[in-house]
Amino acid sequence: MALSLKGVILVGGPSVGTRFRPLSMDCPKPLFPIAGVAMIHHHVSSLAKTPGMREILLIGFFENAVFDRFITEVSIEFPHLSIRHVRDARPHDTRHPPPRVPLVPPPPTPYLREYQSLGTGGGVYHFRDEILRGAPNAFFVLNGDIASSFPLNEMLLAHRNKKALATVMGIRVDKSKAHRYGCIVADADSRVIHFVEKPQSFISDLISCGVYLLSSDVFGYFQKAIQVRRDTEAELGLQSDQLANMSIYSSNAVLNSRSEERLQLEQDVLRVLATEKVLFAFEASSHKDFWMAVKHGSSAIPANRKYLQYFMQAQPRRLSEPVLLSPGKRLSFANSPAVTTPSVMSPAAMSPSTRDHPELIAPVYIHPSAIIHPSAKIGPNVSIGPR
Repeated sequence: MALSLKGVILVGGPSVGTRFRPLSMDCPKPLFPIAGVAMIHHHVSSLAKTPGMREILLIGFFENAVFDRFITEVSIEFPHLSIRHVRDARPHDTRHPPPRVPLVPPPPTPYLREYQSLGTGGGVYHFRDEILRGAPNAFFVLNGDIASSFPLNEMLLAHRNKKALATVMGIRVDKSKAHRYGCIVADADSRVIHFVEKPQSFISDLISCGVYLLSSDVFGYFQKAIQVRRDTEAELGLQSDQLANMSIYSSNAVLNSRSEERLQLEQDVLRVLATEKVLFAFEASSHKDFWMAVKHGSSAIPANRKYLQYFMQAQPRRLSEPVLLSPGKRLSFANSPAVTTPSVMSPAAMSPSTRDHPELIAPVYIHPSAIIHPSAKIGPNVSIGPR
């Protein structure tokens, strides 16, 4: 039987990307350009190259029109992917879920809009019918605000070899920084025995990357996470609207949000999966792969650098040089047949000593539509987008 996969990218909404301001004032955070393309284009590109990938869904609560142009461009670039859209603006009560009836195929766009922020797990659970449509074997879930080499093929292989229900991608970080992230404790067989989101003391230097591979029958464990939250609600004597924005494992904060479906993948669902011993960890290579969170505006520059450095080693034809030997090597753009040459300005009066072509210091990405002055010196770690 042929493998069938789907991809889910969690893009959030305008009220949750405030730490990325002012860069997100005019451009939504998921579409902010990093290394020459929209931030989530790297996610889409990696998912599209995964064997068996049939569909990629964007889940968030931006207005639908925000992603129209991006969706059109991605659809042209990756025509083998099935693309659909559904919008549900009615809250669902998980105690009395709506009847599951066949849905009429909606208009062609992969953006699924939440009626409000449901949390990283709540959005996935809310659109479970759309994810399960077509009976995929499994589906990837990627947080939209990360930059990574996305070794999804290796992760898929590990998931299938372990016959896992759920797999989380992890990577090793410096012990002094591990407490900033979700920490994974796994046994010798890569089975996760403990998961703690942002622990107060050191647990492990293996952290969650916000990349998950879930088999299609995982939603029963989402329901278990909801039940745990309800039990916690009953024990603490809290109303559902008081508990909605809290982790099911903590009771030190009461926030304002009304949603029976609000769940966090990290704090809630992963811990249930770990407790049930059905969660495995795939450890990305600290030498070959890279990962970083893109939470603040200042993260865009190091994320751009990491992508360009990674492309220089793994995908050199994505850059503006045909052969990249080492950082700091000076190359003339005229000697770059691997990419479409951007326009070069040619002033009528130019000094004879002026160079005929701009000088690049690898790695550099220049969009084909960009206009570059022949006296320009660009790089290293520079991206120039479309005109």
